[in-house]
Amino acid sequence: MKKFIATCVSVLLMFVSLSAFAEKTEKDWVKTLRKEVAAAKVSDWRTPAEAARICIEWKTNMNEAYVWLENSIAIKETALNMELKGDYLALNGLYDMAFEYYEKALLLRIDEGKNDFASVQQKIQKLNKERKTVLKQMKRRKKA
Repeated sequence: MKKFIATCVSVLLMFVSLSAFAEKTEKDWVKTLRKEVAAAKVSDWRTPAEAARICIEWKTNMNEAYVWLENSIAIKETALNMELKGDYLALNGLYDMAFEYYEKALLLRIDEGKNDFASVQQKIQKLNKERKTVLKQMKRRKKA
């Protein structure tokens, strides 16, 4: 329980520090994320996952976000970091791999007794639409 509280406080501080200095440059807040991840305990999977989430949502610092995400997964596979890896892969056009990670996220949520599947389901639907669009474009190029 103490570890959970410490992790929550750490993540909260990360968000407070980011929001309190919203006018900071991208370089500055990436430095803040790096400091938070570096200060995280070895067993803390949440801090690197949250840092990766911020980078993925803002579509910046993606190489480091991937490393943070992989570190988080290496510590503990969770529904959150599986969904984030799906997001990362989808952004990079790796739809089949993204689908696999979204599926893992759903299964982990079921295992955890959670029933909040809407966000992952929406991402899967969006992924299918994007994949169909890409396939149509590829067929058109072959015909031309």
